[in-house]
Amino acid sequence: MSDLKYNSIEKLTHRLYLNNYTLSRTSFYFEKELYKSRIANTEIDQVVFVTGLARAGTTVLFNALFQTNAYASLKYSNMPLLLMPNLWHKLHNVKVSPLQERIHGDGIMVNNDSPEAFDEYFWKVFLNDSYIKENHLSLHEVSDKILAEYVQFMKLVCFSQHKTNYLTKNNNNILRINSLQKLNLKKKILLVYRHPLEHAMSLQKEHKLFSDYQKKEPFSLEYFDFLGHYEFGLHHKPFSFNENDLSVLEDLGKDNTDYWLYCWKSYYKYILESISGDMILVAFDDLCNFPDRVTAYMKNQLNLNTLPVIPQRKKITTYEGTCNQALLSECVEIYNQLNEFKQY
Repeated sequence: MSDLKYNSIEKLTHRLYLNNYTLSRTSFYFEKELYKSRIANTEIDQVVFVTGLARAGTTVLFNALFQTNAYASLKYSNMPLLLMPNLWHKLHNVKVSPLQERIHGDGIMVNNDSPEAFDEYFWKVFLNDSYIKENHLSLHEVSDKILAEYVQFMKLVCFSQHKTNYLTKNNNNILRINSLQKLNLKKKILLVYRHPLEHAMSLQKEHKLFSDYQKKEPFSLEYFDFLGHYEFGLHHKPFSFNENDLSVLEDLGKDNTDYWLYCWKSYYKYILESISGDMILVAFDDLCNFPDRVTAYMKNQLNLNTLPVIPQRKKITTYEGTCNQALLSECVEIYNQLNEFKQY
């Protein structure tokens, strides 16, 4: 949220639940059984997955869609009992808190009623962290049984918010994109991307910011580990799409802009290989420069009654720095290919 200065009781509650997969699974099964008849009559009309490498603009698009009031999504108020959204809401019905800027320092304001990228906790619990390795996050397939449980989870969240559409933002969904495409639901995958050098330098800057913050606030490191957020910070873990990635990244080191540029290359090269009819590609520059064009397209594609509103940015942040020009050229070629798939 804006900061993670929880009191000792709140920290204990987070640790007891989020760090105990047996307890969290049990809470999910208990709520699922308790609401069995209700979610049996709950149909999900549409699922929208917002994804992309961190710092691509996924939060801006995610918030704009959520504010149309068409979707249910996990919120900060669902913390820490993320897998029992209905019972926790009844037990923990608190007043909406004031808006504050989130830790990222990017001007995005949040409170306890704001949506957030908490779905990854479901996958951590039901996959038992099997894809989280010592120094990377790995591609994986999800069984039909776990996918079915995820549908039940989405229904519980939808029921708790009296909605029939589900919205989630999760940068890690790239790791299981093939499995998610098998879901027998009406769905769209919104893939957000950004010019590689600007993107890489934004990631590098954020990595330093979070690393420094986590040194001062140790609980924040636990918090992000609980939720599977390894995009940057002291426990950063890159996505690994092939064996060569890790050796290259290890040689580069996280203080090198080329490290983050290589992460960009690996991520979006894999995206190019995975594009399907369910995917809609959205460029960060278009979110900043032509928001009305993007939102009009989204309204049409997602059958929304309300036009999403993307706040005007006073200025797109620019970065200055040096990088390996050959690597950058490879990335720009991928970026140009991604642009060819835009439909708005």
